[in-house]
Amino acid sequence: RLRWAACQLDTMKKCLTPAMIRTELKRIPESLDQMYDRILQTVPSVHQRFV
Repeated sequence: RLRWAACQLDTMKKCLTPAMIRTELKRIPESLDQMYDRILQTVPSVHQRFV
């Protein structure tokens, strides 16, 4: 759970407005596996072969 929370905080740090924070809070993945999937989806396609 600690790693899951750390990933969530990393996501929240990118929010620039209270509205962005509220949106992210609604999208919080329920598990660490789901969080990792979400992170991997943000990897640019030119870098995906390295992940």
